[in-house]
Amino acid sequence: MGRNLNLICATWGKGTNAPEGVRDSEHHLEIIVTEVIGEMPFLWLGIGDNQGGHTCRDYLERHSIALLSNYRKPALDPPSPNWLGRYCRSDRVRDSGLWLSDYVDDAYGAAFLDQMETLVREVGKS
Repeated sequence: MGRNLNLICATWGKGTNAPEGVRDSEHHLEIIVTEVIGEMPFLWLGIGDNQGGHTCRDYLERHSIALLSNYRKPALDPPSPNWLGRYCRSDRVRDSGLWLSDYVDDAYGAAFLDQMETLVREVGKS
């Protein structure tokens, strides 16, 4: 996918509760991001709890992001040169290599990898 000036949007990434007019102006970027993400492979894990803080889901999200993030550390698996996030205004997105900014500067715990292994093995049993 080529990059062009149509991808620049001054309001992109400012807050999470944008007014309708702002959301409308960002719609073209949302479509592009959705298309790119939609082409990626996914693995569905059986978590078994609801969204919210202090849950298995929250723990896995935080530690997965921390593990995969390149923010303020050497990139073990850098994004491709034409990754859309390289054009984001947020340094946390650009430098982490992830299309988000929460938890990118956290550290992951070793127990997280054990828990992920257990969940992935459960997928293999189904």
